[in-house]
Amino acid sequence: MSAFKVGIFSLLNDKECTVEEKVFEGCDVELLNRCYGHEEELMEMVPYVDGLIIANTVIDAPVIERMKKCRVISRHGSGVDNFDLKKAAEHGIAICNVPNFCVDEVSDHAVAFALLLARNMHRYVFHVRSGEWNIDRLPPPKKINTMILGLAGFGTIARLVAKKSKALFKEIIAFDPFMDKSTAWELGVRVVPSLLALAEQADVVSIHIPLSADTFHLFNASFFRRMGKNAFLVNTSRGGLIDSKDLFEALRSEAIAGAALDVMEQEPPDMNDPLFTLENVVFTPHSAWYSDQALYQDRYIAAENVRRVLFGLEPLSRVN
Repeated sequence: MSAFKVGIFSLLNDKECTVEEKVFEGCDVELLNRCYGHEEELMEMVPYVDGLIIANTVIDAPVIERMKKCRVISRHGSGVDNFDLKKAAEHGIAICNVPNFCVDEVSDHAVAFALLLARNMHRYVFHVRSGEWNIDRLPPPKKINTMILGLAGFGTIARLVAKKSKALFKEIIAFDPFMDKSTAWELGVRVVPSLLALAEQADVVSIHIPLSADTFHLFNASFFRRMGKNAFLVNTSRGGLIDSKDLFEALRSEAIAGAALDVMEQEPPDMNDPLFTLENVVFTPHSAWYSDQALYQDRYIAAENVRRVLFGLEPLSRVN
């Protein structure tokens, strides 16, 4: 019998656990793989595991209460809004993540979204596929070096967006209540005093804020009313940051010019969501994080966190 059992739940894009096997090679560990498992399978698994590796699975109080042996839970990616951190701490369970995972990929995606919207590419594609080969029906694209890019949040990804966009946009502005103004100054980013000031001044608003009770639906009708009718919204963070009904109305009425969304409040989304009927919004399937290298790195570090805790070492990235 192995000294430790490690559960792997909802592995991304791989029914094998070859990456995890490499991390635990030579260790007295049994891997229990439940790729794309259901909640019932998770509840059956958790009483027996010493460590758990997950993706976006919700680990709330009922799940944690069933954990009799678990010492560590490590998740793919950086977000921790799917954990009951307080309950985990009460049970002595270390919660770990992969904090710098895919920061280049997500920042690239955000910049690409901003350029796509500014150049009307999403609407041109729609019209060409509909059999129209002309530019008469759409407003002309914006000249990018006359536009202001606004960053809502100024963490690692937002700072990379600023670096990558510096040569493209006329100006970059940012708001973050925990802003490091010296870093902003070094990057040539102008700090604005509030989120609403960002809405009023930016031609493109790119969201880089974690989801919490305080930030849920932070981007709503009040925010959209402050944006100009030629302004765009980009979200590569979390779907719950945006009130989707308010966004639909702002886009439908052309109170704002367009949006690009990599994340939705419900995932997979309801394909009958009225947002999908609009041509001034473009979607990607929560793929901003994804690249040929990102998945391997994510899985390796998530597994390494578990290995370290089980064998008495400090994990690479503990959040509680």
